[in-house]
Amino acid sequence: MSTLFRVAAGSLNLTSLDWEGNKNKMVTTLTRFRHSMTNDMCDTSDCVTRTVPGILCLGELCLCGPGCEDMFSAPWLCDRSFEVLKSLLPHTQNMFVTFGLPVCYEGKVYKGTALVANGQLLGVHCASNLKNTGIHYEARWFTPWSGAPVQITRDGLDFVLGQSEYMFHGLRLAVADDWEECQQAPLPASQSNIDVLLVCAADAFELGRDKLIRETLLECSRIRSCCVVFANLVGNESGAVIHDGGSLIAIQGELVARNKRFSYNDVSICSASLVSSSDRQIHVSGPVCNDLIETWESSANVCFEEFARSVPLGLFDYLRKSRSNGFALSLSGGADSASIAVMVRLMVHFGLKHADFAEKLRYIPNVNKLLSCDASAGAEAEQKLVEQLLVTIYQATCNSSSVTRQAAAEVAQFTGAKHYECNIDQIVKAYETMISNAVGRSLDWKTDDLALQNVQARTRAPGVWLLANLDNRLLLSTGNRSEVACGYATMDGDTCGSLSPISGIDKAFLRQWLQWMEHKGPESFQPCPVLGLINKQQPTAELRPGEAHQTDETDLMPYAVLNLFEAALIRDRLSAKAALIRVENEGRTQGWSFSHEDYSAWLKKFLARWNVSQWKRQRGAVGFHLDQYDLSPGSWCRFPILSGGLQE
Repeated sequence: MSTLFRVAAGSLNLTSLDWEGNKNKMVTTLTRFRHSMTNDMCDTSDCVTRTVPGILCLGELCLCGPGCEDMFSAPWLCDRSFEVLKSLLPHTQNMFVTFGLPVCYEGKVYKGTALVANGQLLGVHCASNLKNTGIHYEARWFTPWSGAPVQITRDGLDFVLGQSEYMFHGLRLAVADDWEECQQAPLPASQSNIDVLLVCAADAFELGRDKLIRETLLECSRIRSCCVVFANLVGNESGAVIHDGGSLIAIQGELVARNKRFSYNDVSICSASLVSSSDRQIHVSGPVCNDLIETWESSANVCFEEFARSVPLGLFDYLRKSRSNGFALSLSGGADSASIAVMVRLMVHFGLKHADFAEKLRYIPNVNKLLSCDASAGAEAEQKLVEQLLVTIYQATCNSSSVTRQAAAEVAQFTGAKHYECNIDQIVKAYETMISNAVGRSLDWKTDDLALQNVQARTRAPGVWLLANLDNRLLLSTGNRSEVACGYATMDGDTCGSLSPISGIDKAFLRQWLQWMEHKGPESFQPCPVLGLINKQQPTAELRPGEAHQTDETDLMPYAVLNLFEAALIRDRLSAKAALIRVENEGRTQGWSFSHEDYSAWLKKFLARWNVSQWKRQRGAVGFHLDQYDLSPGSWCRFPILSGGLQE
């Protein structure tokens, strides 16, 4: 005797506290999954169509959104989540479905996964392992479950709280707290001797980590001889975190279904038809697709490819969920601002390949007529849409060069941005004259270097803010993580913005990515030879007179060295002496010719700049989390604003 059933994982693009919006996406998912549960059964004489049982796994905390933060402590949030859960029960006939929600019990809040079958709430699994590393602070809101299951009644529903394993059409199903739990050996008692393991996730995207997740889940399914269903969210749900939507289904070490990552659609489902035999062995019904891993995901440049997809998706979701009409960008002719302009073009390029991209932008004035174009419309249509979504401005002073002016203009032309050029020298001179008269002396580069640099950066801010506000656009800040670490930015100048798309990535990686974009670029997108104008320059703020030959690395240190010190001192929290030894050893491995005195001076400079710049990091615009660590005090790295420890 064997049982045929359908199993699926849904990738949903959610928004925290968007009750109706999130509910509608789940109803859509349930409806689509129900259609896939029909199966043609044929014998020698006749064929009949029947509906087979279905198992659907949805992402973590999907009812309210995983990014609610301190609102998880509000009792009404748990109540409202339960109300939405009840309203979804009638949509689950002949299905076993997971819905994530916070649950309040005896004054404590638990991270729960509701287990629903045939329109009835069977129970709620409560996580015992909470994520408290990296950007995660789940123990701030949730209590780990440590007790035995308990029968409770809420709003007229009787169910078991704290139970993880259930039966459905003869199958044993269990819920895991997280994909990392699947690495454990020996197996947790709740996950032994099971047929289907459901992993409900809201996993933050990090460059290069997808392969580890995939291999972990495949190995889990092989060792446990079971089916593993992993459901992750997709998109920018609440600001800093991007979810890649890489939901998958694995059976006995084989990948049998997977959603495409970085989708712009609100709902994506991967599913498979499975057969459970009388000896409780599960097999795929029908052929298995062997092209589930896209070619770019296996390339040597996978991190470049992921960067080219994750940031554009984050930009798109932040744009539409904030109901902004586009972006404004101060285009300097340097690497940082050029990379962001290219990201907006990539957003349009990848977005037009998805069915509901156009619908999501129809609220923007003057965009409707352009949204009839499809993916086959090509580069010209993409540029026309970028022209409506991105406005850039180059604001020159007497210290600006013709090289950066040309680079800014050509990058804007390549991307399709509406571009302006202004000269702000008169405004800068007016500020200098005003303060010179006030203090009773002339300002001079020998005595007032930093002040004269900063006034130029700050004078650019009001103009680009005005340009952004004219059309309700998001102003994009251009700082990268290397600058954030050293405070190498002018507050109320180049730090101005609502969103800082590249603040989570270091400058060395960014420069390598721009070179890759110049010569190759992501799959399906053309190379960008115009970036050669950017890549041949030494990064410079262009705030000192030309004869000073100012460069970023002269002001700071080589970016590759800066990244090593940042990783050693901040990520790995080594002492200064240990960090110096590690960086010098790495320098010898790389064949660098720097001296011990060079490294020592750069170490002191890094520590001094880091120590006094925490207030800048706390004032920075929201940035995307892109790898294992970032420097945002709101997500990963908290440091005292005032301290003296690093001076020693």
